[in-house]
Amino acid sequence: MKDILIVVDNADKAKALLHKATAAAERMNAHIEVLVMTIPPMIATDLAPFGSLWVPPWDLERDNREDIERVRKLLPESDVEIEVRGLLSDVATAAADVRRQHPVADLILLSDERSWAVPWMYRHILESLLLSAGTPLFVLPNGHDLPPINHAVIGWKPSPQAMRAVHDLVQLAEPGARIDIAMVGIAPEHGDSHLAAAAGLERHLTRHGFTVHSQYLRCHADPEAQVLQNYTLEQGADLLAVGGYAHSRIREVFLGGVTRELTEEPRLPVMFSH
Repeated sequence: MKDILIVVDNADKAKALLHKATAAAERMNAHIEVLVMTIPPMIATDLAPFGSLWVPPWDLERDNREDIERVRKLLPESDVEIEVRGLLSDVATAAADVRRQHPVADLILLSDERSWAVPWMYRHILESLLLSAGTPLFVLPNGHDLPPINHAVIGWKPSPQAMRAVHDLVQLAEPGARIDIAMVGIAPEHGDSHLAAAAGLERHLTRHGFTVHSQYLRCHADPEAQVLQNYTLEQGADLLAVGGYAHSRIREVFLGGVTRELTEEPRLPVMFSH
């Protein structure tokens, strides 16, 4: 991994993410590109995508230059090559504007929505990048680092998206890492069939030199995303990897239930692949 893209809309809350990303880039000898979003002021962020106030374009350009400078001042001292650039947009079109940048990176990194000035924009930019970039997307909650992946959990179901998450994880995990294949279901009698269905994936990961363990998790009344996060935290894993599910409808993106819950309330680093 040599190229990391970070997207932020709140320079004042970006410091922790920038420092953690820089530490990871030092370890990987990677380059960082930071995309700083600047939008017009809003009456209230809860009104998004509506509620933007009109400001002269030259004022918005000045605001973006100031945002870029604030981000640059937050960067830690490091030998990592870091490029900071800005993007002027509107809250309603921000996701499409980011997509039209055609970002090319090995890894895309976002903080969770609590670090964003406009949570609605975070969700839609994440959805847009997940669908269009063809790049593993990491969400890093506050208080979490981006360490070497020595232990990961893959939320598994037979699907192209989950298989893409497997391929991405194989590239990112440390040699000899432990990978847990976690399958979630309601009925206990389905456990044996789920474990049998994962046998091929176990063989594949073992051939890559990983230590592999499969686990069937009953979800009872708990959401699947909560079950996966609880298991990952209990095992002390560095990362939860999942296939990101989404479909478009009248220009709006609706993520599948598990993906949506993990983007809204991540309690540990999560990698989404699509």
